[in-house]
Amino acid sequence: MKRTILLISFLIIVCVSFTQVRKEVAFKYLEEFGDLFDNYKDVIITNVDEKPWPAVGVYKIEKSFYYFYTNYHGETLRMISEDSYISAMRFSKYYIYDEFQKLKYFIYQCENCGELIIKFNGNDFEIIKTADETSLSENYFIDINDEFNPLNILKSAKANLAYCKTLWGLPDYDDATENIRKRFKEVNSMDNLIERRNENIIGYYNDDELVKIIVEDESNREYYLENGLLIFAFYPKTDDVEDIRVYFSGNAFKVILGKDNLPKTEFEFHEIAGQVKEDYNDAIIKL
Repeated sequence: MKRTILLISFLIIVCVSFTQVRKEVAFKYLEEFGDLFDNYKDVIITNVDEKPWPAVGVYKIEKSFYYFYTNYHGETLRMISEDSYISAMRFSKYYIYDEFQKLKYFIYQCENCGELIIKFNGNDFEIIKTADETSLSENYFIDINDEFNPLNILKSAKANLAYCKTLWGLPDYDDATENIRKRFKEVNSMDNLIERRNENIIGYYNDDELVKIIVEDESNREYYLENGLLIFAFYPKTDDVEDIRVYFSGNAFKVILGKDNLPKTEFEFHEIAGQVKEDYNDAIIKL
């Protein structure tokens, strides 16, 4: 997919009503998690030709995905927006994520019917700004008790992550991590594995399927596979380095060094992930 770099110019606007739809409000909060350089935007549009919708008339929804991208770091989701044009109403929702796909802000704006900004910290939340309930209720295309329930906002933010897999092959980090941990337990509970050794490298097979590799060294390095692909690597702590856990879904998406979950946008993340993948490839060749 062709990537178009975002060129964002912030305007200083005086005496603008808070009831207008203003993207710069969302970008102000987005900047808390890094500058906007090397950010890109992909868009999915419903009713792109803007034909009249039955019983509604005007109906168009633009779902935009803002992400950091370089050849070295790959994609990192930053924000998802949903701009709705329905009949005479125009309203927008913004979901702002940190580098670990955790929702940090939800912003709602509607022309002439209010604004809502909620800050999230896990399941905890804080309302930063809100219009009165009467104003918010003037958007008759949404149920404010349902749409603005913080738990439902979190569910919507998570559901939106499925699009990232389709667009860029980027997994839902939490779901992928949970699946890998289940596979880890499954492999280590298998009592019928066949062991094949070549010097200090041991391959463990479930029938003909390679499911685990151990490289005996200063500390035994472990690699776990599913359907022939590396999904997890564990390097125990040594005198020089903290223990390392790397999770893969094609490419590495999570690197934990000791107790630190490293951001994908940092050099150390890719340095460790690259070394682990190189070590794994060397082990595979020797088996």
